[in-house]
Formats: sequence, C-alpha cells, structure tokens
Amino acid sequence: MAEIPPPRLLGAFDPVLLGWTSREPILGRHEPRVVSGGLFRPFALAEGRAVAGWKWAKDEVRVEAYERLSAKHATALEADAADVARFLAPD
Repeated sequence: MAEIPPPRLLGAFDPVLLGWTSREPILGRHEPRVVSGGLFRPFALAEGRAVAGWKWAKDEVRVEAYERLSAKHATALEADAADVARFLAPD
C-alpha cells in the first residue's frame, strides 16, 4: 500500500481532482470552495483530504484553512507555502 504524501499546496486544476465521477472522498463538504462553475481553485491537501485554499497575492502565498489544522499540518503547509513563494516571487 502506498504511503499518503505529506501536506501540500496543489494548484488550480490539479490532476488529483480530474476524471472522477465523485470528488467527495477528497473534497467532502469543501467541494464548493474548490470547484464551482467549472473552475478549480488552488487548495491544500493533507492526509488525502482538502483542508485549505490558497492564493498568490501581493507577492505572498495566503493559506485559508477550511477547518482547524493540526500543528503538524499547519507547519508542513507553511513550509510548502514558503517554497511556492520562492518559486513565484519576482527576482
């Protein structure tokens, strides 16, 4: 059995959401926050489930948790957000 990957920020239209008859196992009650009107928004995945949304604004990554995150997940997402910011930040 494959290990569940660590918490990560995923981009809009990430392949993990495409091609399923139901996204409920991943998005659960947060589906309207991630998918609406044919648009897929960036989101954070932890333990195989959507736990937050994120966006790039004013040269920083802003993560908005859908519910309270464990300290372990919050720390991992902060580190991933810093990596994404380094990648996206203008030189």
